[in-house]
Amino acid sequence: MMTEQANRHSTRYIIEHWMLPKLVMDSGRDFITKLLKDKESFMFFISINYFNKEGVNFPYTQDQYKYESAQLADDAYLVTLTMPEPEEDMECYRIHILFNAECTRFMYFVTEKDERSETGVLCGWNTNDKGELVHIEYETAGGSTEAERAQIIRVSGIFDVK
Repeated sequence: MMTEQANRHSTRYIIEHWMLPKLVMDSGRDFITKLLKDKESFMFFISINYFNKEGVNFPYTQDQYKYESAQLADDAYLVTLTMPEPEEDMECYRIHILFNAECTRFMYFVTEKDERSETGVLCGWNTNDKGELVHIEYETAGGSTEAERAQIIRVSGIFDVK
């Protein structure tokens, strides 16, 4: 039988590492439109609803979720969601969603807690030729939204971002 902390970690992991990247890749434009409109409350409600569905106690408050957006180039935008402070490895400090103006191209990144680094690790998801989600570990994270934004610009590859 799993402890409450293990249930919480497992549920949070599923949201941050599987549910959200799949939503971004499968429902891109609709997902981005809703996220841009509702900002941090969108992430809060996705989280609380999934925790409730799984019967897991939800320990976070809405003010623990933060939202930032930036235009990185003419055709590249980045939304960053700061998550509640991670308690365990693989829980996310931040989620970054990179997309183009037409909402036809997307990349999903996370900065996850990792015992190998005080600032976490920058990871991402993309889809392979079969449409399956593939996890990519890039490098030690920069430790701030601005530093991670620069890393994402460098590793993204699919956008012509200067």
